[in-house]
Amino acid sequence: FFFSCSLVIDMDAKLQQEFASLPDDAKAYLTSDAMKANCKQVYDKAGGQPLDRDTVTKIRESFTAFVMPQVSEETRAKLSAGLTQEQKDAVWNKLSEGKGSLDLPGFVKLTTGIYTHALANGVQLENLQKYSNEWREQFSL
Repeated sequence: FFFSCSLVIDMDAKLQQEFASLPDDAKAYLTSDAMKANCKQVYDKAGGQPLDRDTVTKIRESFTAFVMPQVSEETRAKLSAGLTQEQKDAVWNKLSEGKGSLDLPGFVKLTTGIYTHALANGVQLENLQKYSNEWREQFSL
């Protein structure tokens, strides 16, 4: 348990550093009401109640399959490194608060973390917004 706890702290610190390194327009978007509304739209399309891990995984995989072909090979390589299963488990346990599902605020936090990491690794804000809007319009489970 202590080990997974320290993994989350390390990852929180890394995300905070990535967020701090972003340009002001990216920070403004990530903390905006529009970002929260976009997350709510996906959350509602996925059932509108606390989302279990399988559902959240399906959402992430759908988004990744839609967006990855749009990014450069170099950026794709950086983003594909991803997290270990242990890191994913630690993040999930923290965001779900041990409940096994994410409520809307938890889903917004998870999405914000994923977007922060993408922006810090070469994805352009206007592209992230464009492709996430296109994906969200056609998204269904």
